[in-house]
Amino acid sequence: MSGEIPVGAQFNTFMNDSYIGNPHLCGFPIAKACPEDGNSWFKDTHCSDIEGNIEHESDDNHEDKVLGMEINPLYISMAMGFSTGFWIFWGPIILIASWRHAYFRFLSNMNDKIYVTVVVTLNKLQRTFHTQQPPT
Repeated sequence: MSGEIPVGAQFNTFMNDSYIGNPHLCGFPIAKACPEDGNSWFKDTHCSDIEGNIEHESDDNHEDKVLGMEINPLYISMAMGFSTGFWIFWGPIILIASWRHAYFRFLSNMNDKIYVTVVVTLNKLQRTFHTQQPPT
C-alpha cells in the first residue's frame, strides 16, 4: 500500500507495528511525513521521511515489474494453467480429425440421450396425472 494513512476512529487505535511491511505509507502514527500537495490520495506517490527526502524503492526486483506494476505470481500461474489446459483439451480436437469427429459424435449422442430421457419422463408424468382419479 502507499499514500497517506487515513485519520479516523479505527485508524487511531493502530500502533506503528501495524504498518510494518508497507514502506510507502506516510502520516500519523508513523514517522514519515506526507507530501504537502494535498492530493496524495489521488496519486500513487512515495512518502517522504521527516527531513523531506524522497525515498525510492530499490531496483532489486526490477525484472518483476511491468510498467511500474508488479505482476502477481498468482496471475501468472492462472494464465499458464488456463493456456495449458486449453491447449491440452482443444489442441488434439483441432489438429486430429478422428478425435474431432469422435468428440462431436459424443456430443450429439449425449444431446439425443438427454432429449429422450426428458421426453420419456414427461410422458410418464402426464400418464400418472391423467390416470389418477379425483378424490370423491
